[in-house]
Amino acid sequence: MLQKFGINLPPIAYPVFALFIVSLIIKAPKIGRVFRALKQKSFMKNPKGSDISPEEIKKMSVGAIFCDQQGCFIDSLTTGKNRYDADVVLKNNWEIFDKDTAVTTLEKLKNEGNRSYYNFIMNLVTREDSSKWEQIVVDYYKEPAEIQKAFEFLGNLQNTREELIQKYKIGDLDYQNGIAAWDMGRLTVIARLCYDKGYIEREQALGYVYFAYDTCKEFYNSWEELAHGYLLGRAMWGGLEYSFEAVGLIAEKCLTNENSPWATLKF
Repeated sequence: MLQKFGINLPPIAYPVFALFIVSLIIKAPKIGRVFRALKQKSFMKNPKGSDISPEEIKKMSVGAIFCDQQGCFIDSLTTGKNRYDADVVLKNNWEIFDKDTAVTTLEKLKNEGNRSYYNFIMNLVTREDSSKWEQIVVDYYKEPAEIQKAFEFLGNLQNTREELIQKYKIGDLDYQNGIAAWDMGRLTVIARLCYDKGYIEREQALGYVYFAYDTCKEFYNSWEELAHGYLLGRAMWGGLEYSFEAVGLIAEKCLTNENSPWATLKF
């Protein structure tokens, strides 16, 4: 049967393959329950109460999706993570080890992020013939790592478009609005984690939060548009892999859950 699909396995591998299929069938209901629980899970709030104003909570909420994904408080500048847990996120995922690397990373996310690639790619695919894309990318980006990333992002945007339109209702307007929400959502949470670690001061962290909100207001007119911008950026960054469906469920929760800050705070 597998040969019909161009899959040829040695005879010894078939029992292992069969066990793999059975395990997927057994796990499928459990996976479904995990995703449903993720969608229904309450947002984490600071049990000591908020340490910022309602207006600042609204501004900070541009990072609600990433905040919930990371298990951070939704209503305070402090994330609720202890220094060890904050360290794990910052070191492992962002290569932030001290004050210098914190500021360098935050400033790059603030000023460039992934949206610099997105803007280049969108100009490329809307204005240039596809036969010229490869040469234009190679001419524009000089570093091999940048060239590789540009091609990866380009491929992800092409490969995810159909599902983003059909499943997540992301349309032409969302592609025009861009992915500032993706960069700014991450900026707010990373700035808060850096604050918790003592790498930046409170006013610096709030400065990044204010900047993130003001930037998002330039591109989006609602929380829904912001959510679509975040998902579009996430899709460009990692395709539909790396738990994209879980991120989509968090976005839906942020939009529909009555306890979401998006439900009570006007964009």
